[in-house]
Parts: sequence; C-alpha cells; structure tokens
Amino acid sequence: MEQGKLGEKVILVRLETSPEDIEAMKYFELKYDDENYSKAYKQYRKEWVEEHIVIIVIVILALFLIPLAIGKIRRLKYEIDTADIFRV
Repeated sequence: MEQGKLGEKVILVRLETSPEDIEAMKYFELKYDDENYSKAYKQYRKEWVEEHIVIIVIVILALFLIPLAIGKIRRLKYEIDTADIFRV
C-alpha cells in the first residue's frame, strides 16, 4: 500500500472512532466513501438515540396514554350526561 493511501486510511479510522462523528461524516461524504460514511452515520444515530432515549420514551407513552385518557373522559362524561339520577 502506498504511503498516501496508508495515511488516508489511518485518518479515516481515527475520524470514524472519534466522538466527532459529524466531522467524520463530512469527510467521508467529501471523499465519496459510502461504506465509512454509513458507519459514521450509524454511530451518530446510535449516540443521538442514547442521549435522547428519555424524551423518546415519554413521547411514545404520551402518544398512547393521551388518547386513552381522552376516551375515558368522554365515556365518563357521556355516562354522567345520560344518567337517570340527573334527569328531571
């Protein structure tokens, strides 16, 4: 392997394993290196999800629990509105 290619490979591996995944992605994109770009992007997505997992879980729970609560409130309101005890 020529000296230039070896040096470039070392830079790519360093960028790929550094915490600066966005910089690595930019470098790989400029070099048209799809395989390493995909690896860097995968690592970036993984870190992003790990940092935001609490928010993701809260949003998912809210998407399920809010409609359930609304349905229960509507059902209760309907039962109260149609209850015989409140009819005159």
